[in-house]
Amino acid sequence: MEKYVSILGLLIAVMLILFFAVGKFMSSGGGPPPSFGSCDQIEDMDRRVICLKDLASKDLDVTPCLQIEKTFDRDVCLRNIAIKMRDDSICQQIVTADIRRICLNDFG
Repeated sequence: MEKYVSILGLLIAVMLILFFAVGKFMSSGGGPPPSFGSCDQIEDMDRRVICLKDLASKDLDVTPCLQIEKTFDRDVCLRNIAIKMRDDSICQQIVTADIRRICLNDFG
């Protein structure tokens, strides 16, 4: 029984460490999402994409999505905004055929 309690304690500690590590990576200092200009200042491409997606989602604006260089990430961002805005015309801006089809199917 003691062995299981020790293992459970260890698992909880690992989960807490992972939770805080992911939170630190995903946040930009715990404040509000950065402005469009500050996303451009982020050198790490993955973090820049996260910044632009967050900004687009917060503002319900496709403009930050269009600044994403990788086609797949840009298309996923556009699909998410189309769904949130309930605007199927945004799906037409999606380049990747499968993502465009999924986006349009979301509207029936």
